[in-house]
Amino acid sequence: MYAYRHIIYIADIYISGKCPDKKTEMNRYMHIHKKADILRRAICAICAAAVFICGGATAFAEGEPSFDVEVNVPPKTVFLGDSIAAGYGLKGYDKNDLTKCPSYANILAEVFKSNLPEEADFAYENLAISGYTSQELLDLLKGGTCDKALSDADAVVVSIGGNDMLGVFLGIMGKDNSVGDMVNRSLSLSDDLDTALAPFHEKLSAITDEIHDRTKNADCKLIIQTLYNPFEGHVISLLDKLGEEKIGKLNETIFSLSEKGENYLVADVASSFKGRNQELTNIKDMDIHPNAEGHQLIAKTLEELIEKQTFTYHDDKAEAEYVSEQKVKKAEEERRSDRRKNIGIAAGAAAAVTACAAVGISIGVHKRKTKE
Repeated sequence: MYAYRHIIYIADIYISGKCPDKKTEMNRYMHIHKKADILRRAICAICAAAVFICGGATAFAEGEPSFDVEVNVPPKTVFLGDSIAAGYGLKGYDKNDLTKCPSYANILAEVFKSNLPEEADFAYENLAISGYTSQELLDLLKGGTCDKALSDADAVVVSIGGNDMLGVFLGIMGKDNSVGDMVNRSLSLSDDLDTALAPFHEKLSAITDEIHDRTKNADCKLIIQTLYNPFEGHVISLLDKLGEEKIGKLNETIFSLSEKGENYLVADVASSFKGRNQELTNIKDMDIHPNAEGHQLIAKTLEELIEKQTFTYHDDKAEAEYVSEQKVKKAEEERRSDRRKNIGIAAGAAAAVTACAAVGISIGVHKRKTKE
């Protein structure tokens, strides 16, 4: 307000050519105050209009949206391990194409795919190899064969350890062996199993380290399956007893190395099979592998564990649409910016004209008073 009064005050003094006395100064001050108020309101109105026009066309900048979508099934899953994961013994099993049999890997793939939108770009790979021991899986990982598959995996499911010691079991279960031979050879079985089992702790630890090193996704879930006892209820009770004891030790190792889920998650297949091993495997045909019903139960065990986890996928389609929209908005904003600049210049000119007009009014009033 002072600035407006000052402009008019200086103009009055300039026009009159003399400094006013106190009374005249007071009267003039009141007169100037009214004119200054009119000037101030005029300029404010012009500026407000300019701000409204300029500011009204500007949208507030929004924070960048996230295109990471949370889901409860993994968009990409990799299966590793031995013949159990490969689906050996199932109808349609083909070691060169593991997608043809009703293995738990293929069952889960169908479940995961049906629960994910197309944008999740679901994928899975089964890199299990029948007959693999923990050492062979470790060598496979170190060789880099699985690097590409593991790099962007959301979940890695591993079945390993059975062949480390089940080879010892199978050595006394050949079809040409009589029951008497099997009993005699089983006497040294305990020591042989301990020898076979001894390196498993070190091998499993190295396997999990190799997998962690190769998964670039920090949220990737590593899952290790426990091993069921295929000799449960076997006619040779010693096999049942040793199976329970030695396979039990292998499973204890799996649980201990998990570090209560910090290192990896445990899918307790052994507990799921307990009491039903004979009906869930092909052991009656001297085959320790799970049958179709067994694979369905393994799939269920894994699914119940996995659905408790959280996974994410990046919605590339939504991001591309957003980027396209932002380009259009940016172009429009640039056009608006040019208009705002022009409006700002016009508003400044209008304010200057108003100030000059106020001075002109002051001169006119002064002249009228002089004539009177």
